[in-house]
Amino acid sequence: MGNYSHALLFDNFLSKEECEQLLVSYANNLKIAGVGKGNVSKNIRSAKAIRIKKTEPIVSKVIDFCLEKNQDNWKFDIDDIRGFQLIRYDEGDHYDWHLDIGKGKSHFRKLSFVVLLSDPAQYEGGDLVLRPGHEAKSIPLSIGSLVIFPSFVLHKVEPVTRGFRHVLVGWLVGNRPFR
Repeated sequence: MGNYSHALLFDNFLSKEECEQLLVSYANNLKIAGVGKGNVSKNIRSAKAIRIKKTEPIVSKVIDFCLEKNQDNWKFDIDDIRGFQLIRYDEGDHYDWHLDIGKGKSHFRKLSFVVLLSDPAQYEGGDLVLRPGHEAKSIPLSIGSLVIFPSFVLHKVEPVTRGFRHVLVGWLVGNRPFR
C-alpha cells in the first residue's frame, strides 16, 4: 500500500487474470466517452468507455474493498457506488484536469477509484496525475493496481504516447455533501 497525499495505492489488487476477464467481457463494446452529461469535448477528454454493472463479481470485490478503506481513512457517508466504466485510452487520448464531484443534486461523488487493467509495458504515457494542493504527483500504477482518492482532488490522465491503456473507474457517492 502506498500513500500519496490524499490517495491510497494498492498494488496487485486484481490479478492479471481478473483484469483480462474484464477486458474479454467488455473491451469490444466501447463507445466514445463524454464529459458530464455525455457531452463530447476532445479538448477535455479523449477516450472510449463502456458502463459495467456493479453486480460483476470483480466489481463487487472493488466495492467491498473501497467501502472498507473509506471507513478506515475518510469515514465519508456513502450510500451507493455508481458509474463503473471500463475506459480505453489509445494513442493521443487523455483526460485534462478535472474533479469527479459532479453536479448531482441528490448524490455527491465522494471517493473515486481507478484500477489499471493493462500491462504498463503495452503503452507509454497515460499517467494518472493527482494535484491535491500546489504540487502535482504522478501515481505509479502496475497491472491490477487500485488507487482511491477523494473526488474533490484535482486530477488528470496524461496523453498516451504509444499503445493503449485500459482502466476500471467508479465513484462512491452519498446523498449529503461531504460528511
